[in-house]
Amino acid sequence: MPAQLAVIIHICSTKVPYASAGKEAIAEIPEIEEEMKLALRDAARKLRLYLSRKERELELLNKYVSLAKYVDEIAVSLSAITNVERSKIAASLYKLIENKLGTTAEEIAKYVASIAGNKE
Repeated sequence: MPAQLAVIIHICSTKVPYASAGKEAIAEIPEIEEEMKLALRDAARKLRLYLSRKERELELLNKYVSLAKYVDEIAVSLSAITNVERSKIAASLYKLIENKLGTTAEEIAKYVASIAGNKE
C-alpha cells in the first residue's frame, strides 16, 4: 500500500475569494483550482525526477559492489596464471569496473557516506 501524503497549498493574495465569512475555505473558482493543480503536478514531476535519480545511483552502487566483490579472487587467480603482481591486476580490474560503470570508487564512497549521514 502506498504511503499517504498530505498536501498543503498556501495562497497569498490581497483579494482571496473565500467561500464564507468565516474564511475557512476558498471559493471554488476554476482559475485558482487550475493553478493549484498545475503547481501540484510540477511538484510531483520534480519529486519523480529526484526519486528516479536516487534509484539510478543506488542501482549503480549495487552494480559496483557486485563486481568489486570478486576482484581480489580474480586477481589472485590471474596472478597465479600470468605471474603478474596481484596488486597490479586488482588495480586494473577496479579501473575496468570504473570505466564500465562511468564512476569512480571515490564518488561511490562519497555517495555511501551521504546516505549514511542522511539516515542518522
